[in-house]
Amino acid sequence: MRKERSLVKWSKYTIDQFDKEIAVLLKYPEETEKLLLPRSQFNDTFQEGDIVHICKQNETYEIRQLKEETQHQKEKIQNLIEELKKNGGARHL
Repeated sequence: MRKERSLVKWSKYTIDQFDKEIAVLLKYPEETEKLLLPRSQFNDTFQEGDIVHICKQNETYEIRQLKEETQHQKEKIQNLIEELKKNGGARHL
């Protein structure tokens, strides 16, 4: 008899904020779905704004930083800010 492999589903989230003992994450990229996890699941290298891959395994979560994707997103946001400044701010939106 062949043993079935369980599929592991990874999801992307952005770390929105750390509130005392809770981390607030928003589903990436829509940011309409919220996930609350214990702050203890994250080490000191994680920061607000980081994009992460999360997989729930039993009662714990495996969390991986997506450093390149986070850096790309930060650069994209910085470019948008610079463009707004150059064009006179929100008047042109």
